[in-house]
Amino acid sequence: MSPHSLTWIIAAIAAAGVILRPFDWPEAIWAMAGAALLVALQLLSPRDALTGMGKGVDVYLFLIGMMLLAEVAPPGRTLRLAGGGRRQAREGLRQPIVCSRLRRGRDRDHILVE
Repeated sequence: MSPHSLTWIIAAIAAAGVILRPFDWPEAIWAMAGAALLVALQLLSPRDALTGMGKGVDVYLFLIGMMLLAEVAPPGRTLRLAGGGRRQAREGLRQPIVCSRLRRGRDRDHILVE
């Protein structure tokens, strides 16, 4: 089997494990096992693995922030806190938003934030 094919098979199994969570194992186990297997089989160099981890720091921080917000914010109140923009819209700061209307056959339509 070619290294390219083996890499794709490992990535597919790791992704399936993250999504389906067989054996009720956490997602991190599947992701780390796939990454470790790629390095152990020398399909990915340790340097490239560390470089890839370093490039994802902004994504990791975003996900950590979202998880903290989900834990700290009271249920049902998160959207009300973010709804301050509606008040600005009522006070005359209306801005058009481009949205897609596929049902009516139009490509794009402009609406006002209310």
